[in-house]
Amino acid sequence: MTGWRLKKRPINEYGRQSSSDRNSNRCAHDQTRDCALPGKAATLLLSTDGLIVGINEQGARLLNYSMQHSNRLHVSQVLPGLGKTDLLEKSDERVSSYLRFLSRIGHHFKVTAMNGEEFLAELYFSDLNHASGHQILILIYPVQEQSR
Repeated sequence: MTGWRLKKRPINEYGRQSSSDRNSNRCAHDQTRDCALPGKAATLLLSTDGLIVGINEQGARLLNYSMQHSNRLHVSQVLPGLGKTDLLEKSDERVSSYLRFLSRIGHHFKVTAMNGEEFLAELYFSDLNHASGHQILILIYPVQEQSR
């Protein structure tokens, strides 16, 4: 019986993969477009109901997106896998533990740009609480598809 073989990644003194190693896997999905600056994440800011309320320049370039597209666009149109998933815990306004788990293990999410282009990316979720309410921050890092 064959078991799963884990790929060893270089680990820094804090027990994490170094940013230079993570960056080497990013943005290879489309070599014809300058999709990302090294080390800079595409960022989406969501309302608690999953509507995109903000995007950084990196995200706009990567997703071929502008705020004029938004008209309160739901995140599931860009990240289809999130359409069937609760973004927040039911008990409190925190990002779902399931989504946090998937991001910690390096799960690759399917991303669909506004022009229909699809690629894989690692996502990282964070909660933002401030006077005007709760919002969800998503960092998007495209990854190379590696041959097996």
